[in-house]
Amino acid sequence: MIRRLAAIVAMAAISLPAHAWKNYSSTDKFDTECRQPNKGVGCIIEAEQVYVRPSTEGAAPKKLSLVKHFIPDEETLIPILERQGTTGPAYEKFAQDNLGFGKNNYLYYIARQTVLTGIADDQGNILLPAEYRWAYPVSDKLAYVQRVDLQYGYVTLDGTASFTPTSFYWSHINQHYGKKPDQPAVVRFEGPTNSDGLKSYFFPGPTGEFDLTLDRVVERREPDKGNDYYVFNNNLYAFPVRAEDGSEFSVYVDPFKLEIDHLGPQLTIMAIGHSLDNKPPNQWTRLSPKSYEELDRLARSSGTDFVNMPLEKRGTLASGHGVFNGDIYVPLSLEDGTPVELKDGAVGMVPLYVNDHMDISVSGVRGWLVVYGEGPDRYYRFITHVVGGPEFKEPLAGNVNELAPINVNLYAVNALKLADVWVGSMDEGLYRDMFRGQNPDDIPSMPLHAAVRFFEDPDLGAAGGISDWYTLGASGEDAYVRQTAEHRNPQFYKSSPDDPQTLVTEEIIKQARALFEEKYDSRMGREYPEQWAAVRAERLAKSQREKADEILANGYEIQFNDVFYTVARTQGGKYLQAYWNRYKQLPNEADASDICSRFGYNSRECGTVWRWAQAMYEGRAQAERVAAEEYARKAYRHPIFDWKPDYRPPPNYQGRCYILGDGTEKCFYD
Repeated sequence: MIRRLAAIVAMAAISLPAHAWKNYSSTDKFDTECRQPNKGVGCIIEAEQVYVRPSTEGAAPKKLSLVKHFIPDEETLIPILERQGTTGPAYEKFAQDNLGFGKNNYLYYIARQTVLTGIADDQGNILLPAEYRWAYPVSDKLAYVQRVDLQYGYVTLDGTASFTPTSFYWSHINQHYGKKPDQPAVVRFEGPTNSDGLKSYFFPGPTGEFDLTLDRVVERREPDKGNDYYVFNNNLYAFPVRAEDGSEFSVYVDPFKLEIDHLGPQLTIMAIGHSLDNKPPNQWTRLSPKSYEELDRLARSSGTDFVNMPLEKRGTLASGHGVFNGDIYVPLSLEDGTPVELKDGAVGMVPLYVNDHMDISVSGVRGWLVVYGEGPDRYYRFITHVVGGPEFKEPLAGNVNELAPINVNLYAVNALKLADVWVGSMDEGLYRDMFRGQNPDDIPSMPLHAAVRFFEDPDLGAAGGISDWYTLGASGEDAYVRQTAEHRNPQFYKSSPDDPQTLVTEEIIKQARALFEEKYDSRMGREYPEQWAAVRAERLAKSQREKADEILANGYEIQFNDVFYTVARTQGGKYLQAYWNRYKQLPNEADASDICSRFGYNSRECGTVWRWAQAMYEGRAQAERVAAEEYARKAYRHPIFDWKPDYRPPPNYQGRCYILGDGTEKCFYD
């Protein structure tokens, strides 16, 4: 087949007459200009210019143009279908079955939704009619296309459009570069993934033969979905490869020469996400939410976009660090893939993933454990956000590049040195037992908590002594780590000599139960809205009453208009009496009427507040009367009131009565 193609493309090219078309810069404008009634009928436009490899060795790259043809009607589409070996009715059914059109979408409608692609040279001569779903020029004489009937193959760019179907199987095709003469377009075929997670990549040369094939490329999987390769700023492709003996390394490819440039150590590409800010910029970084309101804030403030970064594996972190048990990596230069020199003698960094501990998708790397030294000299820095550091070209806080490893390397030196770090959750079996028999929809993901051990003297390291484990809860903020290290008050900071998981379990249970109650409450509210509203009201009242009891039992300060007052107003009794003893008043007079209506006008509660409310009412009424009289006096003294009113006798409240002629009496009252 390839020999046949080579013979075909060696034929003299036959250029069709030059065609004048519009040149636009955006697909939206293509559609606007070419779909308007009575405008652009049969519109052909230039979509993109691309430099391609020459078919003649040693020649300069050629500039071609991709052109788009907006099909106006079925009469225009049918001849194209017939040239590609099919008919209008057959294509109509094919489009309904395979291209997403409904059974009621007939050929006239399908035609008007069709935009086909062709290729022209830099003089405007059509080399390939715009009759294909898409086309990737491999050279100035050959393109790889998809026909309207979804057949794939090579087609010549000599005016004959001779089509040769291909038999090799691929899952994706793409084209890169082509904007500059010294960087001609590179067509790349991606093969299917086998059961071992490996695949092949194929790079065709000017004749359609594969000039370069890479086998056993390691597929990039969750949580780092994306390209299996990385393209550095020097344009080298880097593919991670696994040999048959299980060893892994990277193959660096020159895409313009279609040659292997060199081999390197194992390459890993990671998707780096935003830091997990609870409520930027003033709240702690949270490893797991304490409520679903907070989870929503984490999801919105932490973003969904990622930056892909290349790293090189350097070793493995020993067990005992919770979810950090994994590989140690060194970031690679984005320029050429060489390892970055780590500051302060760091060995490398271990990524932190939290997605398995969230009830929404928070994928990608969300923190780092930076590892320093070996053996007894080992220490760590825990990074979940930017910490002080040098001046950057743009602010890093909240930026998607905040946790990029090349940036972490620069500012990690500002974080506190730690003797040990553990991030994890409680025992999974105990967690399942805690919610055994519950609706799976109500069970939250296991929350993450952190625990650390401090150096008693960071300058001396382990030689100066190491503290017990201290819990950080779900916080990963460096400021909170430093606060814990400085105070370590047992009343506020729990510690354990040797078991971080046991240390955090009690708090995780509380957090998980609170999340469970929220999920359960939310589901019941959706399924039984009216009944559950009453349950929620009773639950709220009980919760408020328990808090009020705690305030009374511990002698805490009673706030003027807070939860305790709500309980006092609605529950009365000892709560109202305690509130009254503290303030001798209510936040507003209307609440007195509510209390009397609730408990009865002869109740002790009403008697406690009514005299105060009545006095407040009478005092306000008296003040209003005085103010009105003062206003009237001031108004009477004003110059516009210099006139004297006509005399009127004082009102006769007894009435003036007269006997009418019919003997009846009629009275008048002033």
